[in-house]
This record gives sequence, C-alpha cells and structure tokens, in this order.
Amino acid sequence: MKTLTFVLSALLIAGFAVADDPSGLGVNEQTYHDYCGKGLDSAFAYADSRACFVANFNVNHRIQNPRPSILEGVINNHKDGDKFYVVANAQFTVVPPPLQGDPLEVHVTSVTNKKKCKEEKEAEEEYRQLHNGASPAENCANVLVYHLAKDYRYLQTQITWCPGEKEPVIL
Repeated sequence: MKTLTFVLSALLIAGFAVADDPSGLGVNEQTYHDYCGKGLDSAFAYADSRACFVANFNVNHRIQNPRPSILEGVINNHKDGDKFYVVANAQFTVVPPPLQGDPLEVHVTSVTNKKKCKEEKEAEEEYRQLHNGASPAENCANVLVYHLAKDYRYLQTQITWCPGEKEPVIL
C-alpha cells in the first residue's frame, strides 16, 4: 500500500511537469530533487530505472535524436545550467551551445543480469554493503556517454548510476 501511495503521488507530481522540451522532458524542480537527491529516501523509493545528469548549460531544446522519440524524465531548470533525469532504455544526443563543447551521445539502460564488467560488479557490491546485503534496486542504470568530435567518437563516461547514492553524471 505504501508503494502504491508513493507511485500515485509521483504520478501526481510528474503530471505537473510541463513538457517544454520537444524531447518530452518536463520541467519540475521538486521532482528532480526527490528522484535524484543523494541520500534521500524518495530517490530509493521511485521504482523506475533512471540516471541523473548535470550540464553547465540549459538543455531545453538541446536534446536531439531521442530514442524513444519521447523521453520520460524531468529537467530541473536553472539559469546557470540544468540538472535532469531520464528513465532508462533511452538514447539521445545533447548538443551544447556554440563554443561550449562537442555533442554528446548518451545511452541509459536498465541494470540486468547480463555479464557485467568490473565497474558494474563493484557498484553492485557497494550497493549490497550499503543496503544490508540487498541486491541492487531495479532503479539503477548503466550510463554510457560518447564524445562526438568532428572526426571521431570516443567513450567519455561509463558508469552504473544508482539513485540516492551517486552525484549526477556530469556532461
């Protein structure tokens, strides 16, 4: 019952997030804080696998090529930059303003029982230690960030991100 109440309240909050961005991301500061805040119970309780990000520029209208075509998530809109989260199983490109860097291709996937790399295994073990031996919550996500330079592409960031435990991924 407690979970149902939380899910319904989360839907209510998310319902007030205005989708200002063509990618489908709404703008809601409180929702971002609740779902991405380090050490907050609300970050652990929200069940969807997701990853939280921070950019030093406004990401509204700077997210291109989203897959699926409408992303699920929220932007915490700030004048000096944005923080945002995206629900897993998504891929998109962030194109910064001129002179603020090259585009970044971001992949967010749910943590599964597939063969895991060393970093993923370490992240899961850290999670178990912090949560009395419990296995990682379904809300953890694998994040890959590719730097898209003019002539080449390279992996910039690879991390298993778990809400409530890590700071947002810096783009």
